[in-house]
Amino acid sequence: MSGNFTVTLSAQDFAAANWMLVRRHWVRRWGPGLVIGIGLVFGTLLVLAARQNHPDMGLRQGLSIFAKGLMFSMLFIGLQLFVLLFFILKSTRRVFDGLEANEQQMEFSHDAEALTVTANGKTERFVWSSFRRVLEDDNFLLLCRTEATFFALPKYQVDAATLAALKQAVASAR
Repeated sequence: MSGNFTVTLSAQDFAAANWMLVRRHWVRRWGPGLVIGIGLVFGTLLVLAARQNHPDMGLRQGLSIFAKGLMFSMLFIGLQLFVLLFFILKSTRRVFDGLEANEQQMEFSHDAEALTVTANGKTERFVWSSFRRVLEDDNFLLLCRTEATFFALPKYQVDAATLAALKQAVASAR
């Protein structure tokens, strides 16, 4: 179980790999429920505070305050999630384009103990246990070291046997 391969990662590939990671992030999956839940709590707190200061407040006024609190908090938190997931993702292409080249070539070699990566004249060796998980879709295999750092391997550039060996190496090291 050893071998070598080279991957050339374009800005489009890098953005697509980041989008794959973002699609699986908990904020994207649970974000809408979180926004609604926080909005309900905030609206309820506003109504309780208003009732404390104005005990003669009617139901219509209470519902109005609740609706305003709900809408404000949903708008604010929803905007924050939008910025987090959309603008940061869109900025990846600009960051990648700002590098010295539009494409980055990386050379990989793997054996039973580790994955060795050479890029921009620097070589690093990563033992298999340093990878937390493997994410995969139709186009990419991501070898994730943390929630935000990964090696993106476009499937059209790496043969299926090598991809299977990499997945097996990460799985057996856990």
